[in-house]
Amino acid sequence: MKNLLIIILLILYGSHVNAGINYWSYQTSVDPFTDETNSYASFQTRNDEKRITVRCQNNKFDILINFNKYIKRDGGNTLKYRIDKNTFIQSDDWSSSTEGTAVFASKKLKIKLAKELTNGDKKAIFRVYDFNGTSYDMNINFTSAKKFITKVIQDCNINLDKTLEAVQKKRLKEKAFDKRSFEEEALELKKIIEVSTENVPKEFNNFQQELLESQKTSNEILVEKTLKSIEEQLSGETGFEKIEIERLQNEIKENLSIIFD
Repeated sequence: MKNLLIIILLILYGSHVNAGINYWSYQTSVDPFTDETNSYASFQTRNDEKRITVRCQNNKFDILINFNKYIKRDGGNTLKYRIDKNTFIQSDDWSSSTEGTAVFASKKLKIKLAKELTNGDKKAIFRVYDFNGTSYDMNINFTSAKKFITKVIQDCNINLDKTLEAVQKKRLKEKAFDKRSFEEEALELKKIIEVSTENVPKEFNNFQQELLESQKTSNEILVEKTLKSIEEQLSGETGFEKIEIERLQNEIKENLSIIFD
């Protein structure tokens, strides 16, 4: 009787522990239209039914994460993840599902991520941002992950190392092309600027000289008008000799010249 109670307690304890642990699983299905075998390695959380799936469907390899929350339907998504104690990676290369609750890794990212998942040791966390900027997290462990993900990769006839190398070479070529395009555009722009500004200094100097001459002419006109006005007023006054008028005119002219200069 005592032994039976111990066995029951162990069973109950084991069930309780397993209920709190999530595992990776592997499933296959046959497409009724093509007779092709599709395979899926997935991890689903028990409490909120979030799921990450690595699949080979109709000979197409994909990695998608369903957060069981509405993220958005259109455009790209920003997602960051961290595997074990490695530095986290943030990428905008995630597209939306038709329902808006799941995101797909881009062609550039999914092979790299698949390799990282197969090399994972203990745990990983994924965080996505919805259309309002609200974040949603999903935590996974790597129990049986390598075995099942590797099977899906083999089902799609993918050599991870060679495919990843090819993707990296393509990226380097794209970066080199972008760099050449940028340098060519910069060189062309430089030529345009040089041609456009070739005569600018000369034209600017001419304009500056014309402005100074115009200002000088305006000042001289103002001085002449002022002197004439004073002369007219003084000529009507008695007690002023002509020599005194000329002296006042010269003094006023000198003072005005100092002001305008």
